[in-house]
Amino acid sequence: MTDQTPPPGQQPPGSPYGQQPGQPGQPPVEHLQSGAGARVGTEKEPRTGGRRRAIAIGGGLIGAALIGGGVWAWSAWFSQGPQPAEALPDSTLAYVSVDLDPPGQQKVEALRTLRKFPAFRDEVGLDEDDDIRKELFQSLQDDGLCKDVDYGDDVEPWLGQRAAFALVDLGKDTPSPVVVVQVSDEDAAEKGIDALVDCANPEASGDDFGGYAFNGDWVVFAETTGIAEDVVDAADEGTLGDDADYTRWIDEAGDPGIITMYAAPKAGKALLDAMDSGLLGGGGYAYGGSDYSESDSGSFSDEIVATAQPVDPAAYVDEETESPEPGTINPSNLVTENPRDVPMEMPSDLPTDFPSDFPTELPSDFPTGLPTDYPTVEPTEFDMDDYADEPELPDATRDLLADFKGGAAVIRFDDGALEIEAAMDGFQSDLTDAITSDRGADVLETLPDSTAVAYGLGFEDGWVQALIDELGPMIEDGSGMSVDEAIAEAEKETGLSIPEDIETLTGESLAVALDGDFDPKAVDDAPDALPVGAKIKGDPAEIAKVIEKLRAQLPADEQQYLVTREDGDYVLVGTSDAYLDKLAGDGDLGDSDVYEKVIPDSEDAAAVLYVDFDAGGGDGWLADLVGSFDSKDASDNVAPLEALGVSSWTDGDTTHGLLRLTTED
Repeated sequence: MTDQTPPPGQQPPGSPYGQQPGQPGQPPVEHLQSGAGARVGTEKEPRTGGRRRAIAIGGGLIGAALIGGGVWAWSAWFSQGPQPAEALPDSTLAYVSVDLDPPGQQKVEALRTLRKFPAFRDEVGLDEDDDIRKELFQSLQDDGLCKDVDYGDDVEPWLGQRAAFALVDLGKDTPSPVVVVQVSDEDAAEKGIDALVDCANPEASGDDFGGYAFNGDWVVFAETTGIAEDVVDAADEGTLGDDADYTRWIDEAGDPGIITMYAAPKAGKALLDAMDSGLLGGGGYAYGGSDYSESDSGSFSDEIVATAQPVDPAAYVDEETESPEPGTINPSNLVTENPRDVPMEMPSDLPTDFPSDFPTELPSDFPTGLPTDYPTVEPTEFDMDDYADEPELPDATRDLLADFKGGAAVIRFDDGALEIEAAMDGFQSDLTDAITSDRGADVLETLPDSTAVAYGLGFEDGWVQALIDELGPMIEDGSGMSVDEAIAEAEKETGLSIPEDIETLTGESLAVALDGDFDPKAVDDAPDALPVGAKIKGDPAEIAKVIEKLRAQLPADEQQYLVTREDGDYVLVGTSDAYLDKLAGDGDLGDSDVYEKVIPDSEDAAAVLYVDFDAGGGDGWLADLVGSFDSKDASDNVAPLEALGVSSWTDGDTTHGLLRLTTED
């Protein structure tokens, strides 16, 4: 990560909002009437044929152009500048912004990194001096959208470098989705937005296509004009950029980048309320259950009934069949797009010219003594209420959402790497305390530098019992047994004493690893052909006893593949002595340049995932694996990859995570 110390008098690059409207040298915030673009409180002839949805589409096109191109964005060099958070109220629940003018060398880093991949060079083809906004807008036009809109005349004069999508709590039943776009010229923006509205749907009438309102150097697009103005008015009372929770979490997420994401503390409760009210699908549907709806239950919707044709009683000629009352609905005449809404009809063109030798009588040996006592099944009434709340959201998950304290994440490019850093509420609990040690990399860094994939974890005393206590309700729901019964069943199956043996087996830190010198085809061969194993730091004698319990549970012909060895304070476990030879002693992985590039702060890590794409010699195991698919494009596009590192650590009540994906120089 780069040093972003600003020159004297400038906002720190880590500042999420830059200079605010109303500060010295800044114009006052202006509220403008959306649609017509008139200032609130001024008189202007009302426009006929308001176009709400067209405006929304226009805003969506703008937002898509900025957001979709965020990872390829660059145009200037240093300060972060104003951000969309300053145009949104502090009641914003969720926020995703894109900065096409990120600080430092990120735009250059982004270009240099992405151009290493042939797919980017061939499909996107951007150069340092290209205007990403223009390139993306023209790509939309190539797809047939807004061909009559001229980028130079209608878009470029006003479109800024930043945009955001947000969910804002305006005190309604549900949050209001909005898009905020930076503008450099208000009058030009109104003209350009009108052009986009017209191209989106020139025949729209009324407020079908949304609304917008200006707030200083920003335009807010919303579902209606009123909502957009409400957002602007709410921002007068306090902006997201000045909100203490927002500034805290953005700062915790580290240096600014191209994409910024934020969830407010109230977002957890809002999500929980939405799930409880069925706004996210509700009950079993939300969890992958049936998509059965009331419209499928046998009652036709008003729209379907309105399109149906009345039944003609004269059409019923069978005297034994009771004719329906005039004007009733004949389901066969219903017009619907859902085939489940109407009964299927037999085709009218069934063949009648059967062959002359077509059998018309049953064979002489056809059985006649068929049973007469077939079981009868009484129809059961299907009640949606029986399924609406199944399965219940686990109490532990409900508590996490209800107690959520916020979080943020940033995506940036740094030194030839794609970097994603996140910070969020640590959900303090006994389990959190038990699994958030700083030992995650202790064993992993002693592995050989030929390691291709490794995962390291550190533990505190009591972590297994804390895990059982935390997940107890879920264990009971999933198994149909009490926690004690489920543990007893697991002990019977494994031969272990839970939690004691599991804590002994995992020690204070462990690493599971796969060596780079592996043959992907060996997965289908004997287990000892695959160089995979674990290295555990703990009490070797006690760990060995637990391993013997596990070995006793294996079939006799498989016990030979569970190979163990004591090595000082470590226990080595693998499928072959050959790989244990590599795991023995202190390896050089922690000191390798590749490792340090993707895991820069390993001393505090509670968990570490490391992947070296070049391990194994030659072009690396990943290139060899992809090469077996016989795809030159795939091989060319994995070739620039170097390594991936994911690490997590806890600082007080905050959990941090960092992902770094590096590329070849």
